[in-house]
Amino acid sequence: MFLCRKNAYEITNFDKSKEKLANIKFELPEVPNLENINVNRFSKKRDEKILEEIITPKDNMITELYQDNIFLRQEILRKSKMFEKTEKYQKEREKNYER
Repeated sequence: MFLCRKNAYEITNFDKSKEKLANIKFELPEVPNLENINVNRFSKKRDEKILEEIITPKDNMITELYQDNIFLRQEILRKSKMFEKTEKYQKEREKNYER
């Protein structure tokens, strides 16, 4: 069944559709600033919480362990020097007793 063009326009209401399409304006939506998005604030709070609860205590512990390590090395050096001196005095003493 073939319809003439005029009948097809009446059936499909082509003229009204054409008017509606002509009146439609395509606009891009406004994009909000990233700083205004709540997710960004949550991630900042999350990052601050991670920094305060994990990274800062870890760094403090590392610093404390480093200081302890320095102290222990100094103590070991002091003890080793003392041990060398005692060996030296012990050898001198043994020499003195042998005479």
